Amino acid sequence: MTYTEYSYPKRNMKFVRDLMEYFIFRFRIWNKKILSIGCGDGVHEDILADSHFFNEVICLDNKEQYNAEKDCLPYKDNSFNVVFIKSVIEHIQNTDLFLLEIKRVLKNTGILIILTPDYQKQKDFFFDDYTHIKPFTKNSLKMALQLNNYKFVSTEWFWYYKKIWERKLFSNILPIRFAFWLTKITGIKYFRWGSDRQILGIGVKYE
Repeated sequence: MTYTEYSYPKRNMKFVRDLMEYFIFRFRIWNKKILSIGCGDGVHEDILADSHFFNEVICLDNKEQYNAEKDCLPYKDNSFNVVFIKSVIEHIQNTDLFLLEIKRVLKNTGILIILTPDYQKQKDFFFDDYTHIKPFTKNSLKMALQLNNYKFVSTEWFWYYKKIWERKLFSNILPIRFAFWLTKITGIKYFRWGSDRQILGIGVKYE
């Protein structure tokens, strides 16, 4: 069994498509060359590629080709307009090398988009996933990007629920374990995903 099979036994493809389209239009990243690191089963990248918004979408998830703790990314300097990493940075100890390598392969004015769990919200069970190594808060992720010389850095809370990111609904204040249970017994995804807060981090290479 792979990590992806264990963690994501079922995929809601409508959600994945909605999420990626949200990022495409919010950050205006069409007609670009994009690198996705740690892309697992590749569903997000398949949607990006199928959207015809991009010149090229490259998915890097081969651990024999790249070990984020010690290796350089296997690409030349200034190769990509966008780097996208979802649920990856919390699995890496050597954050500085990882972020510096991403900055190296980004073109000038290229953008890094990060999604990671919010430790302040998930601290009671963050390490239930034994592959989690380093937790982040909004402030710590912002600091990591700034110390590695990204510009125009911002971090914000983000919920994996379309009506929340479209501002048609507010997030809820339910304890996450209780929210998970409510979703399980009712099938109403808002309980879980309106509670389970993530961090969206943005940094730009500007030299």
